Amino acid sequence: MNIQSHLEALLKKHEELDKEIRRIETHAFVSETNLHEMKKKRLKVKEEIERTKNYADRRS
Repeated sequence: MNIQSHLEALLKKHEELDKEIRRIETHAFVSETNLHEMKKKRLKVKEEIERTKNYADRRS
């Protein structure tokens, strides 16, 4: 997988997690633990996006 494809996959995954978090937050009976775990996953994906962008910038 090249850098651009990897970055696109990460961006899609981040967007999907963001949508799922927003959907879950609208429900009255939300597991705070579950929500917290999803937010941690979203943050890790965002950090990987930044690392990938930085790597791509250094290569260009």
